[in-house]
Amino acid sequence: MPAQSIRSAHPSAGASSQWICSKDEVRIMTNTEHLDLGALAELQEVMEEEFSLLLQTFLKDSVIRIHQIRESLEAGQAEEFGRACHSLKGSCSNVGVPLLASYCLQGERMGRAGDLSQAPEVMKSIEEEFAVVHQLLQEYL
Repeated sequence: MPAQSIRSAHPSAGASSQWICSKDEVRIMTNTEHLDLGALAELQEVMEEEFSLLLQTFLKDSVIRIHQIRESLEAGQAEEFGRACHSLKGSCSNVGVPLLASYCLQGERMGRAGDLSQAPEVMKSIEEEFAVVHQLLQEYL
């Protein structure tokens, strides 16, 4: 597998510092921001042949929940926005999707506080992160 050069983002590394990584290693480094690989591996071990079904269900259900979050935001329903974010957050936590779960937690807190002033930005983050997660989870199906 050919290696590729990755610039180091570590502050102690010089501007020209580089690591040599394979494409798989680069993918793993990128995926860990979006996926809890340990949680996914554990789920895969426990669920065995049902693992793929679990992920398919998560992805389909998430589309519905994100639609509910968007609708409640557009209707200005802070409590429902928070509830829908809470629901998606739980699913994300169970499946090992921490960054999406953290965006949902932000939305949940906004809804609970009754303040949707920053909710459009959170909504955008939820939708964008779900698109990334959806793509990454395709490798497990």
